[in-house]
Amino acid sequence: MTVGDGPDAGYPFPIVDFDREATLPRERFDALAERARIALCDPDVRRRASLSRDRRRELDDANAQDAGERSADGNADNGGQRRLTEF
Repeated sequence: MTVGDGPDAGYPFPIVDFDREATLPRERFDALAERARIALCDPDVRRRASLSRDRRRELDDANAQDAGERSADGNADNGGQRRLTEF
């Protein structure tokens, strides 16, 4: 292998097609997204899911709204901590 600026510089070609390899899992995840959303409606699955704090709050608020469990101020009454911006 020759590395340099001249016309005989022989840079190796990538062994892995990174774009293709990244596309395959994304397509699989996209195909499973709806099933995952449905599964997260199950409280046991949602409890065990690894979610960011904001995503968990979104799901909890959406589920509370679906169940009609809103407090008088319109927030989900889940007994959890609130952000300062919510007041």
